[in-house]
Amino acid sequence: MDKTLSLLADAIANQSFFAFTVIITGGLIFNLKNILEFIDSRKKIKIQLIEDSLKTSHINGNTRAHLESAIENEYFKVITGIDTEKNLREAMIQAHQDLGEVNFKVFKSAIQHLNSKAGVLEVNINGFSKLGLIYNAVIGILCILLGLSVYWFPLSGADIAVSQKLSLAAVSLFLLGLGILMLLQTFPVLSAFTIKKKLKLIGEADESSNNEITDTNEAA
Repeated sequence: MDKTLSLLADAIANQSFFAFTVIITGGLIFNLKNILEFIDSRKKIKIQLIEDSLKTSHINGNTRAHLESAIENEYFKVITGIDTEKNLREAMIQAHQDLGEVNFKVFKSAIQHLNSKAGVLEVNINGFSKLGLIYNAVIGILCILLGLSVYWFPLSGADIAVSQKLSLAAVSLFLLGLGILMLLQTFPVLSAFTIKKKLKLIGEADESSNNEITDTNEAA
């Protein structure tokens, strides 16, 4: 740790942004496991504290009801990664059971477009989100294509200096990273469309089944 801090201090003193970035990135990569373990331990401590609180007889009434709801939410968050209020959580669980094939990861991705009404999951995709989907998809693809073109240029045999090749490689990586980031921004809306389509199919199937039952009863 002391050695890392010393390297960071030297990079800052020498105004070396590249070295500073490499040191920070390397530190995050090599310590990622420890960071994740620390976050997981904090989650477990919170759950344990709530469970210990529920065991005491001094907590009752609304406080106990709140803690019971909180422990349900914490377990749901640990398992699915989704942190939301009870009504929406119950609606998502019901929708997941109805749809079956749709993973909770899809619900997590689309969470900003989901809400519950009378215990039923609803999907709301406004015009701005649809426009953002198109924009992110188009710009993301263009950035990736441009990044690949810039990356390919030094490899095509062009007579340029090594420093220029390194600069082009950096620009290429930046464009590729930006393109991937833009495409990732399309996932929430695409996930919302997936859930909405599946729910619509379920609704149409239920309506068709109800109509058949009605027709059969009328015929009888």
